[in-house]
Amino acid sequence: MIRDFDNFCDRHFAGSNQKDSIGMKNLFGLKNPAWKYLRTKITPTLTRGKLKQMFPLMTEIGEPMMDYLKNHPKDRDGVKLVDAQELSYKYTTDLIASIALGTKMDSFHYPNEEFSTEVHEFFHGFKRMVALVTVFFVPELIELIGTRILANSSFVKKVFWNAMENREKTGEKRGDFIDSLLQLKHGKQNPNYKFEGENLLYQSGTFFSGFESSSTCMSFTLMELANHSKYQKLARQDINRAIDKHGWTYEAFQEKHSMKYLDQTIAEGLRLHPPVSTIDRCTRQNYKKSLRKKKNRWCLKLSLTLEEDKLITSPSLVNVSVKRELEDNFLSDKMECKPIIKTTSSTSDDYDEWLDIQKELGIYSSTTDTLRCKKDNNDSGGNNACAHGCYEIIEN
Repeated sequence: MIRDFDNFCDRHFAGSNQKDSIGMKNLFGLKNPAWKYLRTKITPTLTRGKLKQMFPLMTEIGEPMMDYLKNHPKDRDGVKLVDAQELSYKYTTDLIASIALGTKMDSFHYPNEEFSTEVHEFFHGFKRMVALVTVFFVPELIELIGTRILANSSFVKKVFWNAMENREKTGEKRGDFIDSLLQLKHGKQNPNYKFEGENLLYQSGTFFSGFESSSTCMSFTLMELANHSKYQKLARQDINRAIDKHGWTYEAFQEKHSMKYLDQTIAEGLRLHPPVSTIDRCTRQNYKKSLRKKKNRWCLKLSLTLEEDKLITSPSLVNVSVKRELEDNFLSDKMECKPIIKTTSSTSDDYDEWLDIQKELGIYSSTTDTLRCKKDNNDSGGNNACAHGCYEIIEN
């Protein structure tokens, strides 16, 4: 689907007609050719430079959250019990309101505000769950039952258009998504998709589409870190090291190798608790698919002299690609193999530097382990990490 993406750019539910299309008439729910054109216009609104402009807004939203955590009551044992899911929901709600709708919200201190309650009901109400299942899995029924992807969009519309009108009158530049939409509105238009009227509002729905996955990812990552103090300590050290070097700036998060362990921790949270279980794609034309016969299934076990942990794999082992070298007798009863784990660019562009980072974080228990793994890497002629195990045998 990646190599031939032009043939798999449409989704099954995309293009379905709804009474309220805030959640569908955007990149999430359009089909070609409108989708392709819209993608070329929306992608530049989320570039590195644009995200850097939004960074102050993100940190601003974090201030009420920190105040909420500091003043959170303790139980009888003097321990603060924080609901990670609720915390993530509130932060993501305020983030969407600020970035996508250009409006300040504070769900931490005012949880009963209309916007906060609407978002909560959208993702937790039983009717909404039924509606979402219908939209994604049986979109053909939408025209019959009139399902709306966004429960009560009247409030969202009011907030959005108030922000748009106020921004055009005052000329204020806030660095949010509203600024980008105004640029698209006054730019050159295309008949495939014009940035005018309701089409401007529909783009804010893209952020709502990512609400659940973002908040769920944060929730489970926080939960896993709370349950594994060793990795929590390493992640905190990684953050402090980046802040000491760059300060509380966008560069602290985006510079090469900055907060790399934190990034790997989040990736591990996604691996253990994926918020999206399926990928919905439709072919635009006939596509020939080769069949593969699976002979045996073997599990892969990574070994970097780490302590065994049944619940979570060390985040330092995330983002590696697997390559295997087969012996001549690989298909024999002994099933011998030479597994190799290759580090990818998302782990480190340079293996020696990556190895130093792992050693600094305490991933290796001794210098001997580091030298052994480095020797294996040099002998193989590539950027490899040590591993052992056998792999799934596939015949085309």
